[in-house]
Amino acid sequence: NRPNPFGESTRVAYTLSRPSDVTLAVYDVAGHLVRALESGNRDAGEHEVLWDGRNAAGRSVANGTYFLKLETAEGVAAHKVSVLR
Repeated sequence: NRPNPFGESTRVAYTLSRPSDVTLAVYDVAGHLVRALESGNRDAGEHEVLWDGRNAAGRSVANGTYFLKLETAEGVAAHKVSVLR
């Protein structure tokens, strides 16, 4: 994601080598789901999603560390992201 750390929003980019069902979500350090960012079938190629730093209820998350988790047919990847406002 860029930028990282971020204040208002960050762009999450990923590339698929083949079409796949995709789940992209944000979790807190305790492993609780904060917000699902993307879900469904995506074509092969480059993709980008904007996270505005809000949870599923639309409230701004607190400063701190969060994890982006991407699940595809190719596997699972996680990335640490920091929110600093």
